[in-house]
Amino acid sequence: MPELFGSEFRLDPTRPIYLQIIERFQEAVARGVLQPGDQIPAQRELAQRIGVNPNTVQRAYREMEVMGLVETARGTGTFITLDAGRVRALREDLARQAVAEFVRRLQDLGFTRDEIARRVAAALGTPIPGGGDLERGSHPGDPDNSFHAGSPGSGSHVGPARGSQAASPGSGSPVENQQGGTPS
Repeated sequence: MPELFGSEFRLDPTRPIYLQIIERFQEAVARGVLQPGDQIPAQRELAQRIGVNPNTVQRAYREMEVMGLVETARGTGTFITLDAGRVRALREDLARQAVAEFVRRLQDLGFTRDEIARRVAAALGTPIPGGGDLERGSHPGDPDNSFHAGSPGSGSHVGPARGSQAASPGSGSPVENQQGGTPS
């Protein structure tokens, strides 16, 4: 079994340890480091390896079993689920969470959806045709437009982040001024 909890694994004292253990296994499964059917360490062995109470590891394993990530066979050990659909769903969920967090952080910094989309497209090496004015819907025939505009029923609307200070037109905010508005 690959080493998931080696010297680079650092516990964050501000977060529950059992959740960090679960996340480590989820990421390993999502990346393909752990495959369906792979056996994971015994609870006591993992507790010793990372220096935590065995009850903490037991809680993590129990939660992973409830989630359907692992299956325990009495007397033989704990294994990553053989359910390929469950593994696909895990990968999708982790991707959704990562994208939502990324968008939230950029919105908190004052970036608009259009600016975020352009930055992502540029990072992927795929510029948005025509500059991609996604906020104003300049490409109504583009199927991606409804996604980025967050059309009702798409389930993919990314609105202003909680607590973000979005600039309203005419407010003279620094965000508006950087986007071409006139200073007040």
